[in-house]
Amino acid sequence: MSASVTAGVPRLPVFILTGFLGSGKTTLLADWLRRQPLADTAVVINEAGEVQIDGVLVGEADERIQVLEGGCLCCVVLDDLGATVERLLEARDTGAVPAFSRLLIETSGLADPGPIIHSLMHDPRLQSRVRFGGTLTVIDGVNGGDNLGQFREARAQVELADAIILSKADRVDDAQRLVVEQQVRLHNPQARMIWSRRDALADPVAERLLDADFRVRRDIAENIGHAHGPGCGCHGHGATSGHSALVAHAFRFDAEIDGVALIEALDLIEQLHEGEVVRSKALFRDRETGIGYSVHAVRGILDTPEEILIPADADTGVVLFSATLSREKFAEVLRPLVGIG
Repeated sequence: MSASVTAGVPRLPVFILTGFLGSGKTTLLADWLRRQPLADTAVVINEAGEVQIDGVLVGEADERIQVLEGGCLCCVVLDDLGATVERLLEARDTGAVPAFSRLLIETSGLADPGPIIHSLMHDPRLQSRVRFGGTLTVIDGVNGGDNLGQFREARAQVELADAIILSKADRVDDAQRLVVEQQVRLHNPQARMIWSRRDALADPVAERLLDADFRVRRDIAENIGHAHGPGCGCHGHGATSGHSALVAHAFRFDAEIDGVALIEALDLIEQLHEGEVVRSKALFRDRETGIGYSVHAVRGILDTPEEILIPADADTGVVLFSATLSREKFAEVLRPLVGIG
């Protein structure tokens, strides 16, 4: 549809949902999309890692949910963003997908939002059709302070946030909350801040964030956009932007696996390499029962596997994030216990 045809039509608000590895943003997104006020939301999901897990967790079967594969959105697949958004808009206009009134882009946990904001604001294919609505950043209420101190991606995500959702409120006490809030405020004293429990991230206040009109950080977003320019923002833009040495190591499951053995392998990896695995996540079908499961671990704390319906054509596998461990180190454990690697 040409710009002349769209003249007078309100531009679609586009929000960025970001947050460091294990912060809980995919849980938030899945919960949001189940709620009626946000049912008319289209989503673009990006994952760092060759096994696409988050799309299944959110509900990839919906035509309004698109997955950008092949690398991190802020650099490797940034050029694909404009084309993906354009295709979604065209599909909506022709009735090929259900109507939607907003677009939410979930970045990978390693993304710097700066280049993404620039792309949304300056892509000639989108300028007449979308407007940047704001950045929502999810912070791990348990590990957020450590992440901010250790990883430049986490700092960039906070610095550009219009609203900050601190997750896992049920896992920290009042004193710990205060410490995390103070650490976040050092990097962004103006953003709206909301605490949410892990099992109830989308409280009524958080739900209304996608209908907000953020203006506080708009000037900063403009400056970041101009500073980054049209290319990748992963190098040479200051101490709080760009990628750290974290690498996503992905292993695919070609068939059903022994789920108990996988859990044992993840536990053993943590025992052998304590503190060196920042995040791991897996999607698998159990060989004994045929049931699908997802399982997540953040800084060595392994959650209970959750039963999930896995589409027949969906990827299954495990992704582990580390700055120090090689793929072969992970394979040494996974190969004998799970039969992969």
